[in-house]
Amino acid sequence: MNKLETFTDSVLTLAAALLAPLFLPATNGDREAATSAAARTLREQAPSTATETLLAAQATGFALAALHSLGASVAPGLPAPLALRLRTAAATAHRSAATCRKALDRARETNPQPNPDPIESLPHAAEANARKPPADLPPPGATQPPPQDALNRTLWAAAMTSVAQEYANGIARMPPAQRQQASLRARSLGTTATALLAGLPPFA
Repeated sequence: MNKLETFTDSVLTLAAALLAPLFLPATNGDREAATSAAARTLREQAPSTATETLLAAQATGFALAALHSLGASVAPGLPAPLALRLRTAAATAHRSAATCRKALDRARETNPQPNPDPIESLPHAAEANARKPPADLPPPGATQPPPQDALNRTLWAAAMTSVAQEYANGIARMPPAQRQQASLRARSLGTTATALLAGLPPFA
């Protein structure tokens, strides 16, 4: 393996590690399995350069983010403004994924190279990973928030922050009798969003 191939493989390993949290809900919180699933997803797209690897990773990340946002938008009892915000975020992420896929196609056109069979390359990747030190794991007894819960908190916080900003921007145009109520709603949404991101009980 030459230096360029080594660098590209290192970028793929990094990208897989960064994408792993999006795969955790499907692996019951198993970080190693999530990283392996992310790496397999990237290798199936057969990137041959670091640039192609990054574009494939971005397309994958945006596509999964779109699905997460869309799934969160149909939660029972979700207020309509939050559901709309989550669906808008899903549509935006979907467009970003499509943009990355088009950029990946253009990169391949300008850099035509024979790509190795992604399935055949998996044993080599497994052998390389076996020689690497294990990823940092929490010490025994340490607790971490469930991965899906952390993702849901981030999605809810983003939606709440957006709605709070809408309230704040519209206060000046509201009748005086409605301004105080709108201000309280914006403040409450902002406080709740901050608590969610900090991992605190939002209504404590």
